[in-house]
Amino acid sequence: MNKKTVLAVGLCVVLLVCSVIYFRPLPLSSCIPENGSLLLHSNTFGVHHITEDQKEKIMELAQAYTYNRTLKTYLSDGAMENSGSKVLSIHMIDKDAVVGAIYVSEAGRISINDRPYKMKNAKQFQEQLEAILKE
Repeated sequence: MNKKTVLAVGLCVVLLVCSVIYFRPLPLSSCIPENGSLLLHSNTFGVHHITEDQKEKIMELAQAYTYNRTLKTYLSDGAMENSGSKVLSIHMIDKDAVVGAIYVSEAGRISINDRPYKMKNAKQFQEQLEAILKE
């Protein structure tokens, strides 16, 4: 093989590896800090301050879900397009200041700290969060 072919193949391999790393599933639980409090808001059930027991259940639930980056993740302003009619938000609060937010739409689009991502089973995640709040 000549030098140009080896270089082209090497470049393709590097791009493939970078793509796999970039688009790999990321754990949702890593976005929710263990210290501090949570505030949940939905257009169907209003605003809820989360108790410590509910927070533990939410952390366990978040461990079962992942999200993925999209091509727009670092180029967007965090707006969720085609999000559907139901959006649930989780606000992370530390010392009376909001330090982060996660918006989950029923259409599988999420925004974490003003960056758009996609999430499989987002509607199921919303339903399970609502079930935790009703307990």
